[in-house]
Amino acid sequence: MSTLEDVQGLYEAYQDQARALERASKPWERLFGLVGGPQSHPCHEQFIQSLEQTLRAAADRPLPAVEAAALLDYIYFPAPDRRRSQDSSCWMRVAVHGLTLDLIPLLRPEDARALRGRYQGDYPRRSRLPVQEKVLDALKRRGENL
Repeated sequence: MSTLEDVQGLYEAYQDQARALERASKPWERLFGLVGGPQSHPCHEQFIQSLEQTLRAAADRPLPAVEAAALLDYIYFPAPDRRRSQDSSCWMRVAVHGLTLDLIPLLRPEDARALRGRYQGDYPRRSRLPVQEKVLDALKRRGENL
């Protein structure tokens, strides 16, 4: 099984768990923010730990540049069904972008430039988290490294 397939499996399992949490919660709990944060269910922390372990192993291997680009594309640019999802996992899926920083040096400069352009378009400056700025900086550095 490839690293991309491993990561896809982690995302699918996490998405299923997050949806189940949403279905099990009461509407007024979500409305007032009483549940749903990373601390409310172990699936959030398990997802982060599993993803971090998988990405670290890929970076240590090291992963070929083409595979690294495909993996980052999957993590950064969710499919429409994942993108529309507004469950408790939404912000966590963005926060884990920081776990990809060790993979960016594996990219070809042209792939880093392409990912950076898409990233800037998909994540407007006004709504970016600090971790997303770090990703953009790393992509910029790698894209300039000819």
